[in-house]
Amino acid sequence: MATAGARYEARTGNIWSYAHRGDLTGLKAALARGVDVNMSNTVGWTPAHAAAAGGQTKALRFLAKA
Repeated sequence: MATAGARYEARTGNIWSYAHRGDLTGLKAALARGVDVNMSNTVGWTPAHAAAAGGQTKALRFLAKA
């Protein structure tokens, strides 16, 4: 069974994990590399889904403005 961050590339990093942990540095770095803020992973989650699931309101606000 796939998990929220099951498949990712070096370019994306694990943007879903960054979002879930509230790692704004990781999120900013991923977006600076050109990662699409609305990309979904193997289970259909966007980084915003992961941030919301982790209760990371600052990360969710950042993603909403990106």
